[in-house]
Amino acid sequence: MNIKTIMVISMATILSLAVTVPAIAEAFPSLKKAVVDVEDDTFNLRFQFEGKSSDIVPPAFGGVAVLTDAGTAIAATTHDRFYDSEKQTAPQEEPVVSFGVAALCTGTDPGCGPEWHIHIVNPVEDDRCFTGLAVGELTWEDPSEKLKLAGPNIIAKKIALGANEYTASLAGETLVFDAGTVPDANGSLAFDLTPIFTDTEEPIDPTTLAGICIEPLAASED
Repeated sequence: MNIKTIMVISMATILSLAVTVPAIAEAFPSLKKAVVDVEDDTFNLRFQFEGKSSDIVPPAFGGVAVLTDAGTAIAATTHDRFYDSEKQTAPQEEPVVSFGVAALCTGTDPGCGPEWHIHIVNPVEDDRCFTGLAVGELTWEDPSEKLKLAGPNIIAKKIALGANEYTASLAGETLVFDAGTVPDANGSLAFDLTPIFTDTEEPIDPTTLAGICIEPLAASED
């Protein structure tokens, strides 16, 4: 089943604002399509990108996602220096800031790698954001049983449907995340993630991160 509801996300904005992290120049590859295959109580998810397989390997920063009928998003993402998944290499230096089990790492840390991983993301209402939506929580555990790169494809196998318990990356506690029953295929969406800081003075102190808004990009093509 081809899914048209695509969310393109990038951590480059927040990371480029951290004084200890180099600015990121790499463009994230364009997504050609997403395919979902439901098998009993799990589903397989494939994101196919334009271009060659070398275009989707780290050090690209960003990700893609399908939206679910539970109001959540299933995202495949890569972002060096922002540690929020069990699939990434752990920090080896004191992080710039920690929240829950997640961390913003220093620019010299050999850990906090750009390994691809999957999240279930819970959006929340936030009137500080243009769209009124922000990232509420995301899963620390990768909800897929297997994740692999194959040519210009990212393939996640056997993601459990419905509501299940996972560790929340930002809160560091067990919460329920709902992967829904089917993705929402109405229309086509594209988003960027924009950080909110309580510090408004330049240079911005990354330890004052207060939220991440889900903001619109140019509409994606069907």
